[in-house]
Amino acid sequence: MSDDAVLISRLDLAAVHDYILIYDDVVCESNPRHLFKQYHQMSYMKDLLALSRFHFVSLLTDPSRYMVDWALTWHTLMFQPKFDNSFTKENVSKHHTLKFQLFLEDLPTLESLKRTRPDLYVEILTCRSCEDHLEDFMHLFLCKKRHVRLHQLLTSYLHHLTQKIKEAGDNANCDYAPLVDRITSLPCWSFSSSNWSSYSLVCGCLPTAFLEVFETLGIPRFAAMNVVAAIHNNFVNKFCKRIWTLRSYDKGLWEHAINITSTLKHSPKPKEPIG
Repeated sequence: MSDDAVLISRLDLAAVHDYILIYDDVVCESNPRHLFKQYHQMSYMKDLLALSRFHFVSLLTDPSRYMVDWALTWHTLMFQPKFDNSFTKENVSKHHTLKFQLFLEDLPTLESLKRTRPDLYVEILTCRSCEDHLEDFMHLFLCKKRHVRLHQLLTSYLHHLTQKIKEAGDNANCDYAPLVDRITSLPCWSFSSSNWSSYSLVCGCLPTAFLEVFETLGIPRFAAMNVVAAIHNNFVNKFCKRIWTLRSYDKGLWEHAINITSTLKHSPKPKEPIG
């Protein structure tokens, strides 16, 4: 876990009392109200990570390579990027929804639709883009029809991030080459079924390294979080346009061919026969 978890190392919040509570060499919150708030946040976090959809976090076994920074992750999820005039309120809402669906693995893939509407989507139905594999959440990124596009998106993500590092290095008159090397050497830039760091990245669980390189160059933490959040939101926007929208188009063609209309999809699910 990153340093934003429940126990804090800031003396300013503890200094209003005449004692300091320390656990495992870490200064704890001594204001009772703040302490209980942080305790409940810790409990919610524990429950969240206990969900099967977040099991991949426990598979990130090398902190030196990829460790999730939860403060950065929450900040990015709630971050409101600036859109141009071509974006309507509906577009912004869809972007925000897609970002959370990626984080929660909650996109309406065919496998999820089979569970919610088995009357419309038969069990043997495969991905409508490649027609070779079942379309679960992981397949959205592994589909052979989308593999090249995803690689391009990750390459663009890395390019934008390293460009910002170079700009910050130039402004600080510092040698940014080691920091760029650190970011480019992260294992998250090549997606595979066994690379959980890349899976973490596309879901929006971002690594501490993204912030640390900017802080090394003297960029304030909050400003660095905004830079990273803007870059990740740009990735989400491109994912929507170049992968999700095209995938939905292929699925829509199939639905049209067998007359699964929008009205039918929004109609009540038929009741199971009794007996």
